[in-house]
Amino acid sequence: MASAAVKWWSVTAQRYGIPFPAPDSPPCVTEVPFSCVFLDMASTDKRISTLKTYAFNAAKFVRLIALAPTSSHSPSKEVSNLLATRMMKWSQAQFDARLAFHRDLVVAVVGDSSLSLQMRAACALAWDTASRLGAMLFIRDAHGRLPMPTANLDITTTAACSSATLKVFDKGSKKWELIRTTTDPSSPFFNPARVGAVELLQRLVDASAGPELWSTAAGPAIEPASMAAAVAARGSWPIPLSGHCFRISSASWLIHNNILTKAALATLGRWKNEAATNSYIRQIQDP
Repeated sequence: MASAAVKWWSVTAQRYGIPFPAPDSPPCVTEVPFSCVFLDMASTDKRISTLKTYAFNAAKFVRLIALAPTSSHSPSKEVSNLLATRMMKWSQAQFDARLAFHRDLVVAVVGDSSLSLQMRAACALAWDTASRLGAMLFIRDAHGRLPMPTANLDITTTAACSSATLKVFDKGSKKWELIRTTTDPSSPFFNPARVGAVELLQRLVDASAGPELWSTAAGPAIEPASMAAAVAARGSWPIPLSGHCFRISSASWLIHNNILTKAALATLGRWKNEAATNSYIRQIQDP
């Protein structure tokens, strides 16, 4: 997120003809573009929460890189918070139109043997863990986005249950995190509305020893857009879906059907707290 914020700041500064600060820039050269860069907030298509995060990271960039940390001219935390507040007032609130699809649609995809096992397993894992597809499908390093390594998946099986753990870098995280799914009803990572991710992942591992988890014969073709399209195609009418609709749909299904509390959902989907799940609960579309 910090890199995206600085890149966004740089591009916007260029648009206004404002010099982007160098590490040895005097305070006046740094603070002017930092303020002016927010002028085009009203025309942006980013959500308010994203803009607020960008403001924080841009301010952090100024404090830690563009200006000496001891400089009395460095923007303070109070200034950063004020900028974020102003941004929220200046920008028009935007409605997030991403839909929650019906469980029957993902069940249809998971059970469709004409689709690749990779596609079916990926859709099942996204639903059963209410996960972001970006973290689940790819990892990031200094070279950019790379296919998820098979070695990041661990499956354990006992007489009573089976569990799968995928090591990921989630959005904004700086260390490895774990996506977990299990057939054990007593586990907090058990999704009562699950569609069979553990079983499909086991089949996927048994069928292929390739180095990339989601690779097919044609290459690493599993993408968020193709997963969303596979689900949308099962609907009785065209449904505008994005990859993030898997996370939204699983969360909405569990809450609307009184299957999990919001606290339990937060644990399953790795939200930081119960309140963080609120924006994911939507009206579920008919199949």
